[in-house]
Amino acid sequence: MTEGVGLAVLIFVLLQIYFLPGAIAGYRNCSNRGWIVLLNVLTGLTCVAWVAAFIWACVDKPLPRRHRQPRPQVRVEPTSEGTA
Repeated sequence: MTEGVGLAVLIFVLLQIYFLPGAIAGYRNCSNRGWIVLLNVLTGLTCVAWVAAFIWACVDKPLPRRHRQPRPQVRVEPTSEGTA
C-alpha cells in the first residue's frame, strides 16, 4: 500500500516539474505563453526542449496586467422605517 502512495507522490512531483515552464509563463503573464506551453507539452520530454521552454518562460517579456477598477462606493442611508 505505501509503495503505491510513494509512486503516486513521485509521479505527481515529476508532473509538476514537467509542466513548470508553462506554469511560470502563465504566472508571469508572458506574451508567448501559448507557444511555451505547446513547446513544453510536445517536446518537453527531451531535456533540451524542456530547458529551452524553461528559459523562454523566465526571460519572455510579460504582458501588462489589467487592473480592475475599484467599484464606486455606494452610500446607504439608514431609513427610519420600523423605529419608534
